[in-house]
Amino acid sequence: MKNFFLTILLCSPLLSPAQSYEFGLNGGLCFNTQPSVTSRSMAFIKQTGITGYSYAATAARNFGCHWQAGAGLDFDQVRFKQVYSIPILGYGGLFNYKTTFASPAASLGIFINYKANFKKSYFYFGFEGGPAYSFTPHGSHDRVYENASGLNYPNGAGIMIGAHIGYKYSLSKRLAVSAAIAARYYGMNTRTDTYIGDVEKWSSIAIPCTVGVHYCLKHKIKNITGASVSD
Repeated sequence: MKNFFLTILLCSPLLSPAQSYEFGLNGGLCFNTQPSVTSRSMAFIKQTGITGYSYAATAARNFGCHWQAGAGLDFDQVRFKQVYSIPILGYGGLFNYKTTFASPAASLGIFINYKANFKKSYFYFGFEGGPAYSFTPHGSHDRVYENASGLNYPNGAGIMIGAHIGYKYSLSKRLAVSAAIAARYYGMNTRTDTYIGDVEKWSSIAIPCTVGVHYCLKHKIKNITGASVSD
């Protein structure tokens, strides 16, 4: 009997009437850190990030007063300026290109958040992770594709692991706005060949900064003490 009541106590946040659902759309800028690239033919001298875009769609469920879990479909543009050489060409010339690793890198992430609630808003932080895929123009080619605007890396697949922090403010019982910043690590494998300009693996940390709008179902906000308050 003791174990039965303990189970009920542990599961009570899942059965709480304070549960609600949130669906959101976010968009903004994506800042990119220096990447790590594995290539059999290219020697990289300098790599710096170029700002790209970021947007996402999320669905979440609130559990009790402070916990939230859900899934998100994230799209981050990963671009860099790269200076590199190709030693097998037999001369010391350098190549300077704007390169697109992913436009976008798409990931389907599962996340969990902890919330600090106030009267009509809350701060949150959490972690996310899931499979990721990179797409670029002409990325179906098995090697780096060159065009007038720079280089496009081959399409690839891998993982995304990240953390995020944000703030959400309720405009009404149904609508809310938010601002968030995240750090997402992408580790990608790409198709390669024996041509000059092959890429085997790349990894990078994308830092998207976004704002968004959210629709809430059965929306109920609790303050920092856990007491119910109306909007």
